[in-house]
Amino acid sequence: MNDDQHISVGRIVLYNLDGSHRPAIVVSKFPDNVANLVVFLDGPNDAIGQPDVGYPVSAWHSAVSFEKSGLEQGSWSWPS
Repeated sequence: MNDDQHISVGRIVLYNLDGSHRPAIVVSKFPDNVANLVVFLDGPNDAIGQPDVGYPVSAWHSAVSFEKSGLEQGSWSWPS
């Protein structure tokens, strides 16, 4: 990560979803690098939804904390 990066609305970050990184867009930001994110899902690979109904393409995650290594589940990090 470039230490000069700053979180802002519209930035693309990575969200740790069960050990896999998914792209996310920052929709709201708060102090201490906390953000609300819209996370883009990988269809049936993320197992959210029901096969007979279909799979959502995104999920809302609120008050997500920054974690530099990106290893903590449910955190966001910068793309490399």
